[in-house]
Amino acid sequence: SSPMTFFDTPPMLMVFISLGRWLEHIAKSKTSDALAKLLSLQATEATIVELGADGQQLSERTISVQAVHKGDIVKVVPGSKIPVDGRIISGESLCDESLITGESMPVRK
Repeated sequence: SSPMTFFDTPPMLMVFISLGRWLEHIAKSKTSDALAKLLSLQATEATIVELGADGQQLSERTISVQAVHKGDIVKVVPGSKIPVDGRIISGESLCDESLITGESMPVRK
């Protein structure tokens, strides 16, 4: 008697490889969508303030976030997005840090 020949192994191997590639494609597209949504939350403009020697505001202009340099004074009004990292010079408000820390309540700054 001759041994039994199985022809189902190659098609099943092709199905598993195709399924793996399809799942990888789905995961990559969902990750790309999530990153695009996250980048859309980023501020695109910043308000730069120039102060005089006595601390009074001389001028205010809106520029692109990419044009902000170290040492610039950025004005952030309540409810707006914080365009860049920095430290607070004057004033105080509540800041929504839920995207960074996951904290659901606004934090006093």
